[in-house]
Amino acid sequence: LFADQISRDAETKLTDKTQAALVKIMTAATRLRTLTLGFQQFVSIDSDRTLSEVNLNTVVERAKAEASARRQYTEFIFNSDKLPVIEGYLTQLELMFFHLFDNSLQFRDPSRQLKIDMTAVVLHENVYKVNKDRYKFTEHVKIEYSDNGIGFDNQYNKYVFGMLEK
Repeated sequence: LFADQISRDAETKLTDKTQAALVKIMTAATRLRTLTLGFQQFVSIDSDRTLSEVNLNTVVERAKAEASARRQYTEFIFNSDKLPVIEGYLTQLELMFFHLFDNSLQFRDPSRQLKIDMTAVVLHENVYKVNKDRYKFTEHVKIEYSDNGIGFDNQYNKYVFGMLEK
């Protein structure tokens, strides 16, 4: 805030070296602001330890609207299956879908209209129990999200997705 004011007030009076230093200060302040916001989000996620019934359709629509407003971009196609209502951590799901949309909007290919597709399938897993002839079936939701953005070179797959491995 103060660096912006100094920059505006003294733009013609500062040397090139001082202006370059001021730009570095403003860039560092922006990065710090982004890190602080990320930390606040992390803290809020950690405090949300209550499983609740979550309508994924509502969460996705809200995340899409928030990301569109943030990036000031609404001219994209979004196709989605009807998503289920699940038991989950609302804050985590909201942040995840927001960041998916935000990433798609930020890294869209300017040469074509952005298209985002989302599909959902309920999977039934057969988990064998210790007792003879006893099985337990559990349900999981598999959500696939894709866009036609700029993407990244395959050589970075391990770097990008490595942190998501358990």
